[in-house]
Amino acid sequence: MSTANPPPAIDLAALARAIRFALVCILLGLCYINVRSALSINAFISIFEDMLNGKPLPSITMFVIQFRILFASLSVILPFCAILILFSSQVIRSFYALGLLALITLVEFATLYYALLSPLRVIIQSMGASPGQ
Repeated sequence: MSTANPPPAIDLAALARAIRFALVCILLGLCYINVRSALSINAFISIFEDMLNGKPLPSITMFVIQFRILFASLSVILPFCAILILFSSQVIRSFYALGLLALITLVEFATLYYALLSPLRVIIQSMGASPGQ
């Protein structure tokens, strides 16, 4: 009768910390996209105004332009909060906090993405319209 080696004990606390680290890394990647988008809003303003030939910007784009400081601040603050969560001793609560940060990051990403693409859609639609319309 052979005795098999028992499976190694799993350190759940270490596993939770490793998963938390992986989630923070993923969140930081998403935050990078938001930082780049938020910091490029000013460059888009002049491009959109030139290409739209006096047509008004879409309302979501105007909203993002008006609150560009808020979006830029939020996109910089979120990664710092995620990094701070790594040092939390409350592993379970840190997962909830990371979930909340991920939700905020995704909402910001979707808003910036849609706001910066909306004027391009208007430009493309106006290019497709015939001159007599």
